[in-house]
Amino acid sequence: MKIHERVIEGNKEKGFEPEKMYADSGYISGAGIRDCRNEGQELMGYIRGENSPKPEDFKVEKFAIDMKKLEAICPAGQKGLSSAVRKSGDIKIYFSTKICKKCQYCESCVEPTNKTKRRTQRGTI
Repeated sequence: MKIHERVIEGNKEKGFEPEKMYADSGYISGAGIRDCRNEGQELMGYIRGENSPKPEDFKVEKFAIDMKKLEAICPAGQKGLSSAVRKSGDIKIYFSTKICKKCQYCESCVEPTNKTKRRTQRGTI
């Protein structure tokens, strides 16, 4: 059971049903926000930024992401090819292996351990 689920259950047991719950960034996630909304509550707080060693110009914040359309455009201007939503609510947006390999920014953008040499953006709805 996730922490926000335990908090929701604990609040119900005590007769608390707040409209909003505030938490620090360690407890905030897209899945947590979604789950709280499903319970009629708003989970409020800051979502942690990316902490990868990538240059600032290639961190997730620099991608133009449209969560409603499940589309993304990378800092080099390439549009993602496809997307997938998992049962958990996690989203993956896939970019072209062919284009990423040829891109002048590939080494800065794509994780060195990525064997396909394409960028995959992850998020949660």
